[in-house]
Amino acid sequence: PTADVKVEVLHKPFICHRRSKWGDMMLVHYEGYLERDGSLFHSTHKHNNGQPMWFTLGIREAIKGWDKGLKDMCVGEKRKLTIPPALAYGKEGKGKAP
Repeated sequence: PTADVKVEVLHKPFICHRRSKWGDMMLVHYEGYLERDGSLFHSTHKHNNGQPMWFTLGIREAIKGWDKGLKDMCVGEKRKLTIPPALAYGKEGKGKAP
């Protein structure tokens, strides 16, 4: 059996008028760390001129782990996702490691 996304809610707004659903455009900041040594491999804060990233939820514009882990979020909510390789870039990864 493949591992699933582990979701930890770090901050939840007091009021949530609507939760994210498939087809929603999401604007996210993220930091990606490698499990093997905890090193940062990408950050919108550091590597994207400090700009968040847009993607559409549920249509595989991003990794499968994001589609699973960011569904049902409130605006302003912060989550920590632990995503197994099968739902991210696989065992071989993507691109060069720093």
